[in-house]
Amino acid sequence: MGEGYDRAVSAAQAALDKATKVHSAMMMRMDSMMKMLMSAIEKAMMHQMQEMAAMIQDLVDTNKRLLEAIKELRKSPELTRHARGRPPRRGRPRL
Repeated sequence: MGEGYDRAVSAAQAALDKATKVHSAMMMRMDSMMKMLMSAIEKAMMHQMQEMAAMIQDLVDTNKRLLEAIKELRKSPELTRHARGRPPRRGRPRL
């Protein structure tokens, strides 16, 4: 796992940070727009955008949890041992 793993996790973290920043900026703009006078069609479009923004937030949250899980798995001695080509420990054999 070593260097390739570190690069992949760093790239994933950078993408997650960027998505979080873009999503926050989009939500602030949408909040500002919601204060403007709008026609029924514009309100319907804004409602659809809010639903998409909620979906994006769910994806960002899921990616964050997955990245945290990957980092925790990396700390696991059994996983690290297996990644180096050694089989995981199975305990004492039964007689």
